[in-house]
Amino acid sequence: MGPQNPSVRRAVLEHLATHLDLPALYRTFPGLTPSTLRRFLLEAIAAWPSATDPPPPPAAKGGAGGWTAHVDGASRGNPGPAALGVVLRHGRVVVDRISRPLGVTTNNVAEYEALLAALRAALARGARRLRVCSDSQLLVRQLQGAYQVRDPKLRVLANEARGLFEKFEAVVLEYIPREANADADALANAALVTEKSRRETEEGALKQDR
Repeated sequence: MGPQNPSVRRAVLEHLATHLDLPALYRTFPGLTPSTLRRFLLEAIAAWPSATDPPPPPAAKGGAGGWTAHVDGASRGNPGPAALGVVLRHGRVVVDRISRPLGVTTNNVAEYEALLAALRAALARGARRLRVCSDSQLLVRQLQGAYQVRDPKLRVLANEARGLFEKFEAVVLEYIPREANADADALANAALVTEKSRRETEEGALKQDR
């Protein structure tokens, strides 16, 4: 695959976001701020569609009505710095992207928080039927009733999700492979990079003040 392939370009961007030498970057571009870096990354991610991202289902009776949410949670360590990513589509149009740090928590909590963010965003947009795609088999199977929710924190989040399900006419949960969830994964990782950059900037400022 050549560099013009969308999947290759996305992979390069995500690798850059993960392994970026932030101190060197800020030395080279003194005017660059964490918020500007985050905007650059999100705009670049949004501009490069994923070749493996499956098309959303057509609106149909009993289906998701054309609304699809891809959700992902990520953490560096378990627990560790965590973030969520959500891509909400109506038909083939992206209507919302969410990229948000979550502080220190587990990967499973981050997956649930991504789901909750997607459900709230879809309700705010007026969606009545929603297809949710996640690469977390645990989350999907727990909410489908195939797995028990033993962790107390996850149980609280699962109950909150079920409460939001009641506000829809229908919610379809679908487990997908990670490579088919590249957009949401990239947004979650972008939030992690931004939060790391913000912390390093604050720590550097504190050291200079001493």
